[in-house]
Amino acid sequence: RVIDVEDACIVPCPPDAPYIALSYQWGADQKIKLKKESLKIMTTPGFFNTAEGEPAQTIRDTMTMVQQLGYRYAWVDALCIVQDDAENVTENVDRMDQVYQGAHLAIVAAAGQNAYHGLPGVSTPRNEHQLRVRIKGITICSMLENANGAITFTRWNTRGWTYQERLLSKRLVTFTTSQVFYQCDRGCDYQEQYHHAPGSDYTHTIPDPLARLDFENRNIWEVYAIAVAEYTRRSLTDPLDKLRALSGILNFLEQPFGAPFFFGIPTILFDVALLWKPFGPYSRGNSAFPSWSWVGWDGAVVYE
Repeated sequence: RVIDVEDACIVPCPPDAPYIALSYQWGADQKIKLKKESLKIMTTPGFFNTAEGEPAQTIRDTMTMVQQLGYRYAWVDALCIVQDDAENVTENVDRMDQVYQGAHLAIVAAAGQNAYHGLPGVSTPRNEHQLRVRIKGITICSMLENANGAITFTRWNTRGWTYQERLLSKRLVTFTTSQVFYQCDRGCDYQEQYHHAPGSDYTHTIPDPLARLDFENRNIWEVYAIAVAEYTRRSLTDPLDKLRALSGILNFLEQPFGAPFFFGIPTILFDVALLWKPFGPYSRGNSAFPSWSWVGWDGAVVYE
């Protein structure tokens, strides 16, 4: 399912239709979300434009941006997954790699603490502005924070679920408190604070090894080890989601590994993959996961 932003309702995704996915934080629970009892009314054209059907502000802003970018369909978990249908939840969660890799781009709501914050520059005011002066035909601007700082230290970047959404998306349009960043998996990055003439070839790129699965400079084992180390530093509201929130990346890595994963461990390198070690404080997690896997523990781990 996707949101039809023109008809303001939920529809089945048309075959091969381009869509935009949203990566954001729920924070507290959302008032409007897809459930079995609301499925019929949410598929009614115009429902999301009504007072009783108005989604959280970040989702409303995303719908606005999807239209302004010339698209019609958006994927947002709260409105596209039937939240009280365990089978539908599992079907979607197990395919997060397909959802985000299949999206033409992903909008990232990196500002705020929850789904009601909105996108800065759309409905929410920005808290920092770039100063500009023009002297003898030359525009001089004050610097804003670069992508590494503006995105890396947000609450959005500390959440477990958002890690795979960031890595699996082909293109990211990230809204921070001060500006918008564009990043793609081919290294074509733009920052709003750098002004250049339309049509020019100028690109300002700041490589971020933690924001991409770097197969060009690292072997498959290193890619996996870095992903595990970064992911285990993040937090989850539900400890039982620890394996599910990384399932998209593990699905994606199955092909280059040439073998499936078992409790987060690549079966083709099972002995080596057992040699993880804690990195700082850690404790035994939920007993639903085995103690020999890093999934069974709470805290950051690393491979040497």
